[in-house]
Amino acid sequence: MLASSLSVKSDYFIPREQKLFDIVELLNRDADLRTESANAPFEAITALLDYTKSELAWEEKVMKDAQGAEEHKREHDYFRSTVMSYVSMVQFGNSPPASEVRDFIGNWIQSHVMPAEAATTARA
Repeated sequence: MLASSLSVKSDYFIPREQKLFDIVELLNRDADLRTESANAPFEAITALLDYTKSELAWEEKVMKDAQGAEEHKREHDYFRSTVMSYVSMVQFGNSPPASEVRDFIGNWIQSHVMPAEAATTARA
């Protein structure tokens, strides 16, 4: 699974995207200390929420008039919705499993971040 191999630092990703890898590192570290079924640490969910608020808003502002911006924003809305469900779980004392959050981030990187980077690189 991609999420299991995300404990890397990569020159391919820009600092904004590297934040996702840093969150995965938090999740991996926590899982190593406990068990694979361990809940995601509060620190990781908070970092994911911060990423969602700052990075997605920035990206939408930059892409506002670009072709495909509406579809791109819908993908962001799905991401936001999932992150907010994780935040709600934490607020009610039931953090999601670290493995679930890692898989979610891994799928996001694979289905959203990498294709967007490839498209940006191709246009450059």
